[in-house]
Amino acid sequence: MVTTQPANILGLKGYGIAEGNKANLLLVFATNAHDLLRRQPKAEMVITQGEILETAPTKTIFHQNRNQVREEV
Repeated sequence: MVTTQPANILGLKGYGIAEGNKANLLLVFATNAHDLLRRQPKAEMVITQGEILETAPTKTIFHQNRNQVREEV
């Protein structure tokens, strides 16, 4: 991860993805990393210190191709 080394330099304990660590993350809808950076979608869920802080309401999007239905913020 990009942020792991800076956390080590700062001496942060319990940082990173491992059992027992507190979860701090954002859940977003993106098909891949490029899509995430290009569209910069709003976070669907914010988790801080292992607790859900905020969730965004979703709406159903129907595309011309009826096989493509997804939930968006």
